[in-house]
Amino acid sequence: MMHIVFLSDVFPDYGSWNRPFINFFKGLRIRGVRTSLVAPYIGRDMFETTQRLQLGDMVHLVSLRNEFQGFKTGAFAVRGVWDAFSGQLGGRLAEAALEVEPAADCYILVHDTVASSISHLKRQRPKARVGSWHYGMWTLMYSGEGNIAAWRRRQPWPVQGLHSLFRFSSPLVLERLYRHLSQGDFLFSESRFIAEWLFCVYGIFSDAVLYLPPLDQDEIEAGSLCNETRGSYFLTTTGETAAAVIGEIAKFARVVTIGRGAIEGCENLGFVADQQQLMRLYANALATLCPLTTEPFGYVPVESMLCGTPVITYSYQGPGETVVDGQTGWTAATPAAFVDLARHVWLHRYSAAMRRQCQEYAMRRFSVAACTTAFLDALAKVLGAGAKRWSQSRRWLLMTSSTGVNRADHREVRSLDKLPQLLMGVSSSQISDNEIRTRPCPDCYLCGTQGEPLYQGLQDHFFSVPGEWNLKKCPNPECGLLWLDPMPIEEDIGKAYQTYYTHQEGSPNGEKGSLGKFLKLNLRRAYNILLRATPIYHERKQLSLMYLEKTPPGRLLEVGCGSGLRLAQMRALGWKVEGQEVDPKAAAQARSTLNLPVHLGALEDAEFAVDSFDAITMNHVIEHVYDPVALLAKCRRVLKPSGRLVATTPNAESYGHKHFESCWWGLDPPRHLHLFSESTLRTCAERAGFRTVETWTTSANAESIYLGSLHVQASQKHRMGLQHQFLGGLAQAAGFHLWEFFLVRWHPRLGEEAVLKVVK
Repeated sequence: MMHIVFLSDVFPDYGSWNRPFINFFKGLRIRGVRTSLVAPYIGRDMFETTQRLQLGDMVHLVSLRNEFQGFKTGAFAVRGVWDAFSGQLGGRLAEAALEVEPAADCYILVHDTVASSISHLKRQRPKARVGSWHYGMWTLMYSGEGNIAAWRRRQPWPVQGLHSLFRFSSPLVLERLYRHLSQGDFLFSESRFIAEWLFCVYGIFSDAVLYLPPLDQDEIEAGSLCNETRGSYFLTTTGETAAAVIGEIAKFARVVTIGRGAIEGCENLGFVADQQQLMRLYANALATLCPLTTEPFGYVPVESMLCGTPVITYSYQGPGETVVDGQTGWTAATPAAFVDLARHVWLHRYSAAMRRQCQEYAMRRFSVAACTTAFLDALAKVLGAGAKRWSQSRRWLLMTSSTGVNRADHREVRSLDKLPQLLMGVSSSQISDNEIRTRPCPDCYLCGTQGEPLYQGLQDHFFSVPGEWNLKKCPNPECGLLWLDPMPIEEDIGKAYQTYYTHQEGSPNGEKGSLGKFLKLNLRRAYNILLRATPIYHERKQLSLMYLEKTPPGRLLEVGCGSGLRLAQMRALGWKVEGQEVDPKAAAQARSTLNLPVHLGALEDAEFAVDSFDAITMNHVIEHVYDPVALLAKCRRVLKPSGRLVATTPNAESYGHKHFESCWWGLDPPRHLHLFSESTLRTCAERAGFRTVETWTTSANAESIYLGSLHVQASQKHRMGLQHQFLGGLAQAAGFHLWEFFLVRWHPRLGEEAVLKVVK
């Protein structure tokens, strides 16, 4: 008989977070699996519920309440910080878990505030199978986005200051947290949203997305059979719910709220712990309102659908992935659209078939049986793969400066605009020995002027593509375009990408535990913390969102989306995203890992409808194409009227180029075919048919580009690469970044990257 031991933070009562676990334990009991739950504190209701449901023979609850009386409620952040650095709480939980069952089939952490228990378990039982089931509490708390930010602004200044201190120290805390998690053998996520967020922020791949059953289907049928007339009110929850949105809806409809707290203009029933009462409230509602942001899953929508009541929610994050728009509810992209949807449903209602669809869909996907089966299948798969199958090679780097991602097969995925190349150490044996054929390109692509030699004998110092390359510059003072001459022919350009970013094979053991790796991680962590206190952090955040942070979410296309990192970020912000990518490995990565709709092949082959996208982004793409004007024209065709296109590219007139000359990172031969400035970008956009054109430069990634340029410089002079002189390089890069940040204020054209923003 299989025995699984779960380790968690507090379980104060039977409701909210706890009820799904009781239902889950019931499902495991039916499948003949013994379970134990070890926590610092387990409330009396949990014990009484276990007895009432006659689960005592298969479910063992272990509460350390005598040792942790102060941990009954709240203070998740304080406990998480304390355990991340001291490890005392996690260590005691690990000891208790081994006392309960020293030879369990596996141990699973279900609350990341006690992550150190994984490290303790692996030290005490190296051969034990240990993993985690992540619901992203720390990630969401420290992101400070959505209603968490709004909640913070409403608090007294001491609370605001404490929360700001937590956010400022988050790189330190999260580095410790995920150092513990990296010791595990597998990682599950509670939703696709959390899996995406873990990948975007930390570069972590989840082995599976597994849901918990919020309600028991055996009781749902009885709870759904009620005599009251359905449809007399909207139901919603308090707490994380956007109170302003609910307040607007309460002006024209009856709104009933449940949960701690109250919303003005609504009927507030308080906290509802009884499952039968909760199901009656859901079943008798016209619809359930779920305007939650920064929400890891969607228990409220699932509970509502299980009771046959459709849901109105946002089209993104946790709740958005649980509702099928138009079939089990309705999704909105903005607060105004949310209110309009609620008004339409209140006035016009909907067909009775939608209630049946809600319950059938939720039963099929979120019932106790479905969730239990999915969990056991995923667990069998990861346990069968062997222990420690990824933790030896995974790099745990924070997002701000660079993101390294290692999968189970040790393949690394790196984002284009961070700092991917420096630490790769690609050998020449990794690329084909076949030479790349070329064709002469003596004249300027834009104005036809014969080019003048700028650099000769350039080499690929990042991915070891064979050959030497020459760069020419247009002497026309009104142009100034840079380009390769000779240029790789289109049939052979793919050879330049055989080891490019998503094609890297990571070392199984790398330099884990080495002094060099330790110094790199901690220096970068300290640098990231300092950046949060500077305007550079805001500039980087704007660039990471492609300057669309103030644009209402709509339909977004990313041309050259790579492995999908930015697309996943934009989807989490409410955009309906699609990607286009010519690299089959990168496209497959985006589809399989992040469940993104990515079209493989050229943009014109994707057959997008005319005027179909509200925004199009291209991050470091235009310099890779043979016909930039044609690319922009194709983008204009599928862009809606008044739609925006934003493109970034290395700036040929940057301060870094003037400083490093032929060693500048942005040259990147032979992949960068053309190099642009503000003026040449503007020329391309106008020739493509755009009339509202805006260009500027940014120093947001100056530190990364400086480090890359140092790497080229060291390689040209046959010195040790940057990986062996990281301390000095990072210090110089920080100074360079700060200098250029202020320099661009006086000389706006000197930023390392040029930005093109056009409106159709």
